[in-house]
Amino acid sequence: MSKKSQNINGFAQDIIGRFTLSNRTHNSQCKYHIDRMIQGIRYNTDMKHKKIAELEEMSGDMIHRHQQHGELLDQDKLLQNEQDIAWQKDQIAINEDLKAYLQEAFTQLFPEVDKQAEQMDNIIAKYSTTTSKKLKAV
Repeated sequence: MSKKSQNINGFAQDIIGRFTLSNRTHNSQCKYHIDRMIQGIRYNTDMKHKKIAELEEMSGDMIHRHQQHGELLDQDKLLQNEQDIAWQKDQIAINEDLKAYLQEAFTQLFPEVDKQAEQMDNIIAKYSTTTSKKLKAV
């Protein structure tokens, strides 16, 4: 007899070992808080993308004013912006890894939620194509 190897990530294993997920309260609270962590990472990543866009726009404006109007180029600020952009991108990479890890744990712990989400995506896609076909016909 061979043991069946389970590829469950460490976080999911810790949750399973610490909480009784068959208990509705444990299940709903774990589901809620893990989902909140994932949503928090998404929000944080979105804010970092906005910050990168702001820094790139600021640098572009500085260069444009220098080239078009002969304004003195603040090289230190330009270099600082580039360093800040690189730092934000490094943080985004970490966010994406952590989000993927937590999402994997969430899917392993609560497969029914993943199945429901997939069903909803299919339903939405079905009606989206139907609606868009009707709109094109009008």
